[in-house]
Amino acid sequence: MSASVSVSFKKPVQVLMLGWEYPPRFAGGLGKACSGLSQAMASLGCQITFVLPTFPKRIVESHLRVVGARELLVESGWPKELQIHSHVQREAVQSPGNIVRIETEAKLFPYGKHPTGELPPSVLRMLGETFERVTKKLGVERQTFQKEWASTEPEPYVPPLPNPRKEEKEEIYGSNMWEEIERYCFAVRQLGKSHEVDVVHAHDWMSFPAALEYKRMNPRAPVFMHVHATEYDRSGENVNTDVFRVEREGFRAATHIFAVSRYTAGIIEKLYGIPREKITVVYNAPDEGAKQMISSPKAQRSPHVVFLGRLTFQKGPDHFLEAAKMVIDAAPKRLGKVQFIFCGTGDMLDKLRSQAFRLGIEDRVHFAGFVEPRHVDQILMKSRVLVMPSVSEPFGLVALEAIHCGIPVILSKQSGVREVLHRALQVDFWDHEKLADQILAALRLKELSRQLVDEGMEQIRALSWEKSAHTVINSYRRYL
Repeated sequence: MSASVSVSFKKPVQVLMLGWEYPPRFAGGLGKACSGLSQAMASLGCQITFVLPTFPKRIVESHLRVVGARELLVESGWPKELQIHSHVQREAVQSPGNIVRIETEAKLFPYGKHPTGELPPSVLRMLGETFERVTKKLGVERQTFQKEWASTEPEPYVPPLPNPRKEEKEEIYGSNMWEEIERYCFAVRQLGKSHEVDVVHAHDWMSFPAALEYKRMNPRAPVFMHVHATEYDRSGENVNTDVFRVEREGFRAATHIFAVSRYTAGIIEKLYGIPREKITVVYNAPDEGAKQMISSPKAQRSPHVVFLGRLTFQKGPDHFLEAAKMVIDAAPKRLGKVQFIFCGTGDMLDKLRSQAFRLGIEDRVHFAGFVEPRHVDQILMKSRVLVMPSVSEPFGLVALEAIHCGIPVILSKQSGVREVLHRALQVDFWDHEKLADQILAALRLKELSRQLVDEGMEQIRALSWEKSAHTVINSYRRYL
Protein backbone atom coordinates (compact mmCIF):
# COMPACT_ATOMS: atom_id res chain seq x y z
CA MET A 1 0.00 0.00 0.00
CA SER A 2 1.36 3.41 -0.87
CA ALA A 3 2.75 5.43 2.02
CA SER A 4 0.77 8.42 0.84
CA VAL A 5 -2.59 6.73 1.35
CA SER A 6 -4.46 8.26 4.28
CA VAL A 7 -4.95 6.08 7.32
CA SER A 8 -8.26 6.04 9.13
CA PHE A 9 -9.67 4.02 12.03
CA LYS A 10 -13.01 4.14 13.78
CA LYS A 11 -11.15 5.17 16.94
CA PRO A 12 -7.55 6.24 17.69
CA VAL A 13 -5.10 3.36 17.69
CA GLN A 14 -3.67 2.85 21.17
CA VAL A 15 0.04 2.08 20.78
CA LEU A 16 2.40 1.00 23.55
CA MET A 17 5.91 1.88 22.37
CA LEU A 18 8.91 0.44 24.18
CA GLY A 19 12.40 1.86 23.85
CA TRP A 20 15.29 3.25 25.86
CA GLU A 21 16.15 6.49 24.09
CA TYR A 22 14.17 9.65 23.51
CA PRO A 23 15.49 13.23 23.26
CA PRO A 24 17.03 14.85 25.16
CA ARG A 25 18.38 11.58 26.59
CA PHE A 26 20.01 9.54 23.87
CA ALA A 27 23.39 8.10 22.87
CA GLY A 28 22.89 7.82 19.11
CA GLY A 29 20.44 8.11 16.27
CA LEU A 30 17.92 5.78 17.90
CA GLY A 31 16.47 8.47 20.14
CA LYS A 32 15.96 10.85 17.23
CA ALA A 33 14.30 8.10 15.21
CA CYS A 34 11.93 7.18 18.04
CA SER A 35 10.99 10.83 18.50
CA GLY A 36 10.45 11.51 14.80
CA LEU A 37 8.29 8.45 14.24
CA SER A 38 6.26 8.91 17.43
CA GLN A 39 5.52 12.56 16.71
CA ALA A 40 4.41 11.74 13.15
CA MET A 41 2.19 8.86 14.26
CA ALA A 42 0.60 11.07 16.91
CA SER A 43 -0.12 13.72 14.28
CA LEU A 44 -1.98 11.05 12.29
CA GLY A 45 -4.24 10.28 15.23
CA CYS A 46 -2.49 7.45 17.06
CA GLN A 47 -2.41 7.54 20.85
CA ILE A 48 1.21 6.80 21.74
CA THR A 49 2.32 5.65 25.18
CA PHE A 50 6.12 5.56 25.18
CA VAL A 51 7.69 3.61 28.06
CA LEU A 52 11.32 4.51 28.68
CA PRO A 53 13.81 2.85 31.02
CA THR A 54 15.03 6.20 32.31
CA PHE A 55 14.26 9.84 31.64
CA PRO A 56 14.77 13.30 33.18
CA LYS A 57 12.61 14.26 36.13
CA ARG A 58 11.03 17.11 34.22
CA ILE A 59 10.37 17.85 30.58
CA VAL A 60 8.23 20.36 28.76
CA GLU A 61 7.90 19.54 25.12
CA SER A 62 5.24 20.00 22.50
CA HIS A 63 2.86 17.05 22.01
CA LEU A 64 4.14 15.17 25.07
CA ARG A 65 2.86 14.35 28.55
CA VAL A 66 5.48 12.80 30.82
CA VAL A 67 4.61 10.70 33.87
CA GLY A 68 6.44 8.23 36.05
CA ALA A 69 5.73 4.52 35.75
CA ARG A 70 5.47 4.12 39.50
CA GLU A 71 2.90 6.90 39.78
CA LEU A 72 0.90 5.51 36.90
CA LEU A 73 0.89 2.03 38.45
CA VAL A 74 -0.16 3.40 41.84
CA GLU A 75 -2.96 5.36 40.20
CA SER A 76 -4.08 2.12 38.58
CA GLY A 77 -4.38 0.38 41.94
CA TRP A 78 -0.91 -1.09 42.28
CA PRO A 79 -0.24 -1.77 46.01
CA LYS A 80 1.41 1.22 47.62
CA GLU A 81 3.74 -0.96 49.67
CA LEU A 82 5.51 -1.87 46.42
CA GLN A 83 6.57 1.72 45.99
CA ILE A 84 9.85 0.63 47.57
CA HIS A 85 10.79 -0.64 44.13
CA SER A 86 11.10 2.93 42.93
CA HIS A 87 13.92 4.99 44.43
CA VAL A 88 13.68 8.09 42.25
CA GLN A 89 11.04 10.73 42.78
CA ARG A 90 9.45 11.81 39.51
CA GLU A 91 7.21 14.61 38.42
CA ALA A 92 4.85 14.79 35.47
CA VAL A 93 4.44 17.66 33.04
CA GLN A 94 1.46 17.60 30.73
CA SER A 95 1.61 18.96 27.19
CA PRO A 96 -0.95 18.78 24.39
CA GLY A 97 -0.89 15.86 21.98
CA ASN A 98 -1.24 12.15 21.67
CA ILE A 99 2.06 10.94 23.13
CA VAL A 100 2.57 9.81 26.72
CA ARG A 101 6.08 8.94 27.85
CA ILE A 102 6.55 6.80 30.91
CA GLU A 103 9.73 6.45 32.89
CA THR A 104 10.68 3.17 34.55
CA GLU A 105 13.48 2.41 36.97
CA ALA A 106 15.63 0.35 34.59
CA LYS A 107 18.80 1.70 33.04
CA LEU A 108 19.98 -0.06 29.90
CA PHE A 109 23.25 0.24 27.99
CA PRO A 110 23.14 -1.14 24.46
CA TYR A 111 26.52 0.13 23.32
CA GLY A 112 28.91 -1.11 26.00
CA LYS A 113 30.42 -4.48 26.76
CA HIS A 114 28.48 -7.67 26.23
CA PRO A 115 26.12 -8.49 29.10
CA THR A 116 27.32 -11.12 31.53
CA GLY A 117 25.77 -13.24 34.28
CA GLU A 118 22.65 -15.37 34.45
CA LEU A 119 19.72 -14.58 32.19
CA PRO A 120 16.67 -13.30 34.12
CA PRO A 121 13.25 -15.04 34.15
CA SER A 122 11.58 -12.94 31.46
CA VAL A 123 14.40 -13.57 29.02
CA LEU A 124 14.58 -17.26 29.84
CA ARG A 125 10.85 -17.59 29.32
CA MET A 126 11.18 -15.80 25.99
CA LEU A 127 13.88 -18.26 24.96
CA GLY A 128 11.64 -21.23 25.74
CA GLU A 129 13.22 -22.40 28.99
CA THR A 130 11.13 -24.63 31.27
CA PHE A 131 10.04 -23.69 34.78
CA GLU A 132 12.20 -26.42 36.34
CA ARG A 133 15.36 -25.28 34.57
CA VAL A 134 14.75 -21.65 35.47
CA THR A 135 14.24 -22.20 39.20
CA LYS A 136 17.37 -24.32 39.28
CA LYS A 137 19.42 -21.70 37.41
CA LEU A 138 18.21 -18.74 39.44
CA GLY A 139 18.02 -20.44 42.80
CA VAL A 140 14.61 -18.94 43.55
CA GLU A 141 11.97 -20.60 45.68
CA ARG A 142 9.46 -22.54 43.64
CA GLN A 143 6.48 -21.40 45.72
CA THR A 144 7.31 -17.73 45.13
CA PHE A 145 8.03 -18.11 41.46
CA GLN A 146 5.76 -20.85 40.13
CA LYS A 147 2.47 -18.98 39.79
CA GLU A 148 4.06 -15.96 38.14
CA TRP A 149 5.80 -18.20 35.62
CA ALA A 150 2.55 -19.87 34.61
CA SER A 151 -0.09 -17.17 35.00
CA THR A 152 -0.75 -13.47 35.32
CA GLU A 153 -2.21 -13.32 38.84
CA PRO A 154 0.39 -13.47 41.65
CA GLU A 155 3.29 -11.26 42.64
CA PRO A 156 6.23 -11.52 40.27
CA TYR A 157 9.81 -12.38 40.95
CA VAL A 158 11.76 -9.13 40.89
CA PRO A 159 15.54 -9.04 41.14
CA PRO A 160 16.83 -6.94 44.04
CA LEU A 161 17.22 -3.29 43.19
CA PRO A 162 20.57 -1.62 43.82
CA ASN A 163 20.97 1.24 46.22
CA PRO A 164 19.96 4.63 44.83
CA ARG A 165 22.64 5.88 42.46
CA LYS A 166 23.92 9.41 42.34
CA GLU A 167 22.85 11.09 39.15
CA GLU A 168 25.64 11.14 36.58
CA LYS A 169 25.53 13.80 33.92
CA GLU A 170 26.64 11.58 31.03
CA GLU A 171 25.11 8.28 32.15
CA ILE A 172 21.96 7.24 30.37
CA TYR A 173 22.21 3.50 30.98
CA GLY A 174 23.30 1.16 33.73
CA SER A 175 25.82 -1.66 33.65
CA ASN A 176 24.06 -4.83 34.89
CA MET A 177 22.13 -5.32 31.71
CA TRP A 178 20.18 -8.50 32.36
CA GLU A 179 19.00 -7.23 35.73
CA GLU A 180 17.98 -3.92 34.16
CA ILE A 181 16.06 -5.73 31.43
CA GLU A 182 14.20 -7.76 34.04
CA ARG A 183 13.30 -4.61 35.95
CA TYR A 184 12.02 -3.09 32.72
CA CYS A 185 9.98 -6.24 32.06
CA PHE A 186 8.53 -5.97 35.57
CA ALA A 187 7.20 -2.46 34.93
CA VAL A 188 5.79 -3.32 31.51
CA ARG A 189 4.21 -6.50 32.84
CA GLN A 190 2.35 -4.54 35.51
CA LEU A 191 1.21 -2.00 32.92
CA GLY A 192 -0.11 -4.94 30.94
CA LYS A 193 -2.38 -5.86 33.81
CA SER A 194 -4.03 -2.44 33.96
CA HIS A 195 -3.52 -0.80 30.56
CA GLU A 196 -4.92 -2.32 27.40
CA VAL A 197 -3.61 -1.16 24.04
CA ASP A 198 -4.22 -2.14 20.45
CA VAL A 199 -0.59 -2.55 19.43
CA VAL A 200 2.81 -3.10 21.07
CA HIS A 201 5.74 -1.57 19.18
CA ALA A 202 9.21 -2.41 20.56
CA HIS A 203 12.44 -0.71 19.46
CA ASP A 204 15.51 -2.99 19.39
CA TRP A 205 16.44 -6.11 21.31
CA MET A 206 16.44 -5.01 24.95
CA SER A 207 12.78 -4.09 24.73
CA PHE A 208 11.78 -7.38 23.04
CA PRO A 209 11.40 -9.38 26.31
CA ALA A 210 9.23 -6.62 27.80
CA ALA A 211 7.05 -6.56 24.68
CA LEU A 212 6.43 -10.29 24.97
CA GLU A 213 5.75 -9.96 28.70
CA TYR A 214 3.04 -7.43 27.88
CA LYS A 215 1.61 -9.81 25.29
CA ARG A 216 1.57 -12.55 27.92
CA MET A 217 -0.78 -10.33 29.90
CA ASN A 218 -2.79 -9.38 26.78
CA PRO A 219 -2.50 -12.17 24.19
CA ARG A 220 -4.65 -10.41 21.59
CA ALA A 221 -2.29 -7.45 21.19
CA PRO A 222 -0.09 -7.79 18.08
CA VAL A 223 3.62 -7.14 18.70
CA PHE A 224 5.76 -5.26 16.20
CA MET A 225 9.54 -5.36 16.57
CA HIS A 226 11.38 -2.34 15.14
CA VAL A 227 15.01 -3.09 14.28
CA HIS A 228 17.45 -0.20 14.30
CA ALA A 229 20.53 -2.45 14.67
CA THR A 230 21.27 -6.15 15.15
CA GLU A 231 23.92 -7.92 17.18
CA TYR A 232 25.65 -8.66 13.89
CA ASP A 233 25.93 -4.92 13.22
CA ARG A 234 27.33 -4.23 16.67
CA SER A 235 29.77 -7.12 16.94
CA GLY A 236 30.41 -8.62 13.52
CA GLU A 237 31.30 -12.29 13.73
CA ASN A 238 31.97 -12.05 17.50
CA VAL A 239 28.30 -11.98 18.43
CA ASN A 240 27.06 -12.44 21.94
CA THR A 241 25.04 -15.65 21.65
CA ASP A 242 22.52 -14.69 24.32
CA VAL A 243 21.75 -11.35 22.66
CA PHE A 244 21.55 -13.06 19.27
CA ARG A 245 19.05 -15.57 20.69
CA VAL A 246 16.92 -12.80 22.20
CA GLU A 247 16.81 -11.08 18.83
CA ARG A 248 16.05 -14.26 16.94
CA GLU A 249 13.29 -15.40 19.27
CA GLY A 250 11.88 -11.88 19.31
CA PHE A 251 11.74 -11.89 15.52
CA ARG A 252 10.07 -15.29 15.49
CA ALA A 253 7.49 -14.29 18.08
CA ALA A 254 6.74 -10.91 16.52
CA THR A 255 3.55 -10.34 14.60
CA HIS A 256 5.56 -8.26 12.13
CA ILE A 257 9.00 -6.62 11.92
CA PHE A 258 10.06 -3.14 10.86
CA ALA A 259 13.62 -2.65 9.54
CA VAL A 260 15.24 0.73 8.97
CA SER A 261 16.66 -0.28 5.57
CA ARG A 262 16.72 -3.01 2.96
CA TYR A 263 20.25 -3.71 4.16
CA THR A 264 18.95 -4.49 7.65
CA ALA A 265 16.00 -6.48 6.30
CA GLY A 266 18.49 -8.63 4.40
CA ILE A 267 20.46 -9.33 7.58
CA ILE A 268 17.30 -10.32 9.44
CA GLU A 269 16.30 -12.63 6.61
CA LYS A 270 19.67 -14.25 5.93
CA LEU A 271 21.28 -14.44 9.37
CA TYR A 272 18.19 -14.89 11.55
CA GLY A 273 16.15 -17.03 9.17
CA ILE A 274 13.08 -14.76 9.09
CA PRO A 275 10.85 -14.80 5.96
CA ARG A 276 11.20 -11.60 3.96
CA GLU A 277 7.42 -11.16 3.78
CA LYS A 278 7.37 -10.72 7.55
CA ILE A 279 9.55 -7.59 7.27
CA THR A 280 8.62 -4.07 6.18
CA VAL A 281 11.24 -1.40 5.53
CA VAL A 282 10.57 1.89 7.34
CA TYR A 283 13.21 4.46 6.54
CA ASN A 284 14.38 7.03 9.04
CA ALA A 285 13.91 10.64 8.04
CA PRO A 286 15.16 14.10 8.91
CA ASP A 287 13.18 16.55 10.99
CA GLU A 288 11.32 19.06 8.88
CA GLY A 289 13.80 21.77 9.82
CA ALA A 290 16.66 19.67 8.45
CA LYS A 291 15.24 19.82 4.93
CA GLN A 292 16.73 23.27 4.49
CA MET A 293 20.48 23.87 4.53
CA ILE A 294 21.64 26.02 7.42
CA SER A 295 25.02 26.66 5.82
CA SER A 296 25.84 27.11 2.15
CA PRO A 297 28.17 24.55 0.55
CA LYS A 298 30.01 27.60 -0.85
CA ALA A 299 30.92 28.86 2.65
CA GLN A 300 34.57 29.09 3.65
CA ARG A 301 35.52 26.10 5.78
CA SER A 302 38.58 24.71 7.48
CA PRO A 303 40.15 21.52 6.00
CA HIS A 304 38.56 19.37 8.69
CA VAL A 305 37.38 15.82 8.07
CA VAL A 306 34.85 14.62 10.63
CA PHE A 307 33.91 11.24 12.07
CA LEU A 308 30.71 11.49 14.12
CA GLY A 309 29.59 8.43 16.06
CA ARG A 310 30.46 5.91 18.73
CA LEU A 311 34.06 4.73 18.80
CA THR A 312 33.14 1.07 18.41
CA PHE A 313 33.83 -1.76 16.01
CA GLN A 314 30.55 -1.20 14.19
CA LYS A 315 31.37 2.38 13.20
CA GLY A 316 34.81 1.64 11.70
CA PRO A 317 36.88 4.45 13.31
CA ASP A 318 40.12 2.48 12.81
CA HIS A 319 39.49 2.41 9.06
CA PHE A 320 39.01 6.18 9.18
CA LEU A 321 42.48 6.55 10.70
CA GLU A 322 44.14 4.35 8.11
CA ALA A 323 42.67 6.50 5.34
CA ALA A 324 43.64 9.65 7.26
CA LYS A 325 47.32 8.66 7.10
CA MET A 326 47.08 8.30 3.31
CA VAL A 327 45.33 11.66 2.95
CA ILE A 328 47.96 13.46 5.03
CA ASP A 329 50.77 11.93 2.98
CA ALA A 330 49.15 12.84 -0.35
CA ALA A 331 47.44 16.17 0.35
CA PRO A 332 48.88 19.15 -1.56
CA LYS A 333 50.15 22.06 0.53
CA ARG A 334 47.51 24.40 -0.84
CA LEU A 335 44.86 22.50 1.13
CA GLY A 336 46.47 23.56 4.36
CA LYS A 337 46.88 21.38 7.42
CA VAL A 338 44.15 18.76 7.10
CA GLN A 339 42.75 17.78 10.50
CA PHE A 340 40.75 14.66 11.37
CA ILE A 341 38.18 15.09 14.15
CA PHE A 342 36.53 12.26 16.10
CA CYS A 343 33.27 13.29 17.75
CA GLY A 344 32.13 10.50 20.07
CA THR A 345 33.18 8.12 22.79
CA GLY A 346 33.47 4.36 22.98
CA ASP A 347 35.52 1.33 23.92
CA MET A 348 38.03 1.84 21.08
CA LEU A 349 39.27 5.25 22.24
CA ASP A 350 42.60 4.08 23.72
CA LYS A 351 43.24 1.82 20.75
CA LEU A 352 42.62 4.70 18.36
CA ARG A 353 44.98 7.00 20.24
CA SER A 354 47.67 4.34 20.00
CA GLN A 355 46.92 3.80 16.32
CA ALA A 356 47.26 7.52 15.56
CA PHE A 357 50.60 7.58 17.38
CA ARG A 358 51.82 4.47 15.52
CA LEU A 359 50.86 6.06 12.19
CA GLY A 360 52.69 9.24 13.14
CA ILE A 361 49.63 11.46 12.70
CA GLU A 362 48.72 12.18 16.32
CA ASP A 363 49.21 15.93 15.73
CA ARG A 364 46.54 15.83 13.00
CA VAL A 365 43.95 13.85 14.94
CA HIS A 366 41.67 15.37 17.56
CA PHE A 367 39.40 13.36 19.86
CA ALA A 368 36.61 15.72 20.86
CA GLY A 369 34.72 13.23 23.03
CA PHE A 370 30.95 13.22 23.33
CA VAL A 371 29.44 16.24 21.58
CA GLU A 372 26.13 17.63 22.76
CA PRO A 373 23.53 17.53 19.96
CA ARG A 374 23.21 21.31 19.98
CA HIS A 375 26.93 21.59 19.12
CA VAL A 376 27.03 19.00 16.33
CA ASP A 377 25.80 21.43 13.68
CA GLN A 378 28.48 23.94 14.66
CA ILE A 379 31.23 21.39 14.11
CA LEU A 380 29.81 20.20 10.79
CA MET A 381 29.37 23.74 9.45
CA LYS A 382 33.06 24.45 10.06
CA SER A 383 34.23 21.24 8.37
CA ARG A 384 34.62 20.13 4.76
CA VAL A 385 33.42 16.52 4.69
CA LEU A 386 31.87 13.85 6.92
CA VAL A 387 33.09 10.27 6.63
CA MET A 388 30.94 7.33 7.72
CA PRO A 389 33.20 4.23 7.35
CA SER A 390 30.90 1.82 9.18
CA VAL A 391 31.55 -1.91 9.09
CA SER A 392 27.79 -2.43 9.29
CA GLU A 393 25.39 0.50 9.56
CA PRO A 394 21.63 -0.18 9.51
CA PHE A 395 20.88 3.41 8.54
CA GLY A 396 22.99 6.43 9.57
CA LEU A 397 21.01 9.58 10.37
CA VAL A 398 24.23 11.55 10.81
CA ALA A 399 24.65 11.57 7.02
CA LEU A 400 21.43 13.57 6.70
CA GLU A 401 22.65 16.00 9.35
CA ALA A 402 25.88 16.63 7.44
CA ILE A 403 24.09 17.54 4.22
CA HIS A 404 21.76 19.78 6.23
CA CYS A 405 24.93 21.61 7.32
CA GLY A 406 26.13 22.01 3.74
CA ILE A 407 28.92 19.42 3.57
CA PRO A 408 29.17 16.20 1.52
CA VAL A 409 29.30 12.72 3.03
CA ILE A 410 31.29 9.64 2.17
CA LEU A 411 29.31 6.50 2.96
CA SER A 412 30.29 2.94 3.59
CA LYS A 413 28.71 0.57 1.09
CA GLN A 414 27.78 -1.47 4.15
CA SER A 415 25.19 1.08 5.26
CA GLY A 416 21.45 1.52 4.88
CA VAL A 417 21.42 5.29 4.34
CA ARG A 418 23.01 4.83 0.90
CA GLU A 419 19.61 3.50 -0.22
CA VAL A 420 18.17 7.01 0.17
CA LEU A 421 21.39 8.95 -0.62
CA HIS A 422 22.41 6.87 -3.60
CA ARG A 423 24.25 9.79 -5.28
CA ALA A 424 26.68 10.23 -2.39
CA LEU A 425 30.30 9.08 -2.58
CA GLN A 426 30.45 5.44 -1.49
CA VAL A 427 33.24 3.03 -0.65
CA ASP A 428 33.76 -0.36 1.00
CA PHE A 429 34.85 0.28 4.59
CA TRP A 430 38.00 -1.81 4.14
CA ASP A 431 39.19 -0.01 0.99
CA HIS A 432 41.39 2.58 2.69
CA GLU A 433 43.05 3.75 -0.49
CA LYS A 434 39.77 4.51 -2.25
CA LEU A 435 38.42 6.16 0.89
CA ALA A 436 41.49 8.40 0.98
CA ASP A 437 41.02 9.28 -2.70
CA GLN A 438 37.40 10.28 -2.05
CA ILE A 439 38.35 12.41 0.96
CA LEU A 440 40.96 14.20 -1.13
CA ALA A 441 38.42 14.74 -3.92
CA ALA A 442 35.93 16.29 -1.48
CA LEU A 443 38.67 18.55 -0.08
CA ARG A 444 40.11 19.63 -3.41
CA LEU A 445 37.09 19.86 -5.72
CA LYS A 446 34.71 22.45 -4.35
CA GLU A 447 32.34 22.17 -7.29
CA LEU A 448 32.04 18.42 -6.70
CA SER A 449 31.25 19.03 -3.03
CA ARG A 450 28.56 21.56 -3.91
CA GLN A 451 26.99 19.16 -6.41
CA LEU A 452 26.98 16.30 -3.88
CA VAL A 453 25.32 18.51 -1.25
CA ASP A 454 22.67 19.84 -3.66
CA GLU A 455 21.79 16.35 -4.91
CA GLY A 456 21.79 15.01 -1.37
CA MET A 457 19.43 17.73 -0.18
CA GLU A 458 17.07 16.91 -3.04
CA GLN A 459 16.96 13.29 -1.89
CA ILE A 460 16.53 14.27 1.75
CA ARG A 461 13.46 16.34 0.91
CA ALA A 462 11.83 13.19 -0.48
CA LEU A 463 11.97 11.63 3.00
CA SER A 464 9.54 12.38 5.81
CA TRP A 465 8.52 10.92 9.13
CA GLU A 466 4.92 11.26 8.01
CA LYS A 467 5.56 8.83 5.14
CA SER A 468 7.26 6.43 7.53
CA ALA A 469 4.37 6.76 9.99
CA HIS A 470 1.89 5.94 7.23
CA THR A 471 3.90 2.82 6.41
CA VAL A 472 3.85 1.71 10.06
CA ILE A 473 0.13 2.40 10.59
CA ASN A 474 -0.81 0.65 7.35
CA SER A 475 1.08 -2.39 8.61
CA TYR A 476 -0.86 -2.21 11.87
CA ARG A 477 -4.11 -2.25 9.85
CA ARG A 478 -3.35 -5.73 8.56
CA TYR A 479 -3.54 -7.16 12.09
CA LEU A 480 -6.26 -5.06 13.74
